[in-house]
Amino acid sequence: MQIEQETAGDVLVLRVLEKQVTSHEAPELKTALLGAMAGDEGRILLDLKAVENMDSTGLGALLFGLRQADQHDKDLRFSGMQKKVRFLVHVAQLDSTVPSYEDVEQGLRAFREDEGE
Repeated sequence: MQIEQETAGDVLVLRVLEKQVTSHEAPELKTALLGAMAGDEGRILLDLKAVENMDSTGLGALLFGLRQADQHDKDLRFSGMQKKVRFLVHVAQLDSTVPSYEDVEQGLRAFREDEGE
């Protein structure tokens, strides 16, 4: 699974570069999220723009990331969700608790605004 990492200020941006996140890709996404939790950045933006399809295993990886973020006192948010992914997140009722943004730039702006910059 291809995931790019970049730091924008004190936000770690994880860009998932796969068209799907299913049972084959989900373990690697979990590993990447776990690695992000061990880092110094307290805020993580998971960019899902390239992901066109996700199954319940992929959704489970997102839930895993959210649980890990909570345990490590990190702020994990999503950006770039396409229609199918957004639907799964909605069905799991995560959209009411996890901020998500149209793109990375909007997510980074929101983080800055939350900090009062």
